[in-house]
Amino acid sequence: MAKNVHDNVLDQALNYIKNNANKLFVLTSEPANTASGYTNMTKDKDSSGYRLADSSVISASDFSGPVNGASGRKLTVKAQSSMSIDGIASSANATHVTLGKTSSSASSQLVLYTTTCTSQNLTGGNKVNTPAWDIQINDPS
Repeated sequence: MAKNVHDNVLDQALNYIKNNANKLFVLTSEPANTASGYTNMTKDKDSSGYRLADSSVISASDFSGPVNGASGRKLTVKAQSSMSIDGIASSANATHVTLGKTSSSASSQLVLYTTTCTSQNLTGGNKVNTPAWDIQINDPS
């Protein structure tokens, strides 16, 4: 039996990320997709959280797509540059990058998407850049 999904279905998920993410975080660990995960994502590493750095603000213009990917649909997160490493005074390894929705309303605070990154030791007071990267949802197989 064949399997398929219309591009519009996959695009809805990718557009949700594109239209709701307003911060990109560089973290020391993967945050859970819960209220405590949100707290860990936004709280400095020096204060028992995971955050080493974050973008000032991102918006839909920091993404391109959705478009066809290798096998499905993809959304590209554009490169972010010169993010201040201010979540730690000394140094720590960055292992994850997360897109989040920050809000004053607790019910609107979300960990939207997390991925791993090449582990890199970051030192407080410096800057960090993230390259462009893709989020892909594969077609069913």
